[in-house]
Amino acid sequence: MDNYKAAKMRKKRIIKIATKKLPVSVIVAFITGILSFILFIAMCVISAINLGNAGQIVGIVPVISVIINAVAFFISYQNLKREDVKKGFVSISAFLNGGMVIIYLVLYLIGFYVMFR
Repeated sequence: MDNYKAAKMRKKRIIKIATKKLPVSVIVAFITGILSFILFIAMCVISAINLGNAGQIVGIVPVISVIINAVAFFISYQNLKREDVKKGFVSISAFLNGGMVIIYLVLYLIGFYVMFR
C-alpha cells in the first residue's frame, strides 16, 4: 500500500502544471471599464433628458472617467506583456478601457467643434 500511495502522490505532483493567473489589477481594470461604460450611458441619458443642458457635472464626470480609464488601460496593457497571465480577460479589459478613452475623447472633440464653430 505504501508504494501505491507514493506513486499516487508522484502523479499528483506531476499533474500540477504552472497555471496562468488573473491578477487583481486586471479584474479592477475590467470592473472600471464596465462601470465607465454604464456611466457613459447614464450621462448620455441624463443629457438627452435635459436637452443638452444637464450642467457641469455631466461634463466633469467624463473627464475623471477618461483619466481612470487611461490608467486602467495602461495596467491592462502592461499585463498583456506578461507570460503567466490569462490573455483573454486582459485583452477584453484593455479593449474596453481603450475604447472608452477613445469614445470620450471623440465626444469631447465633437463638443469643442460645436462650441467653437
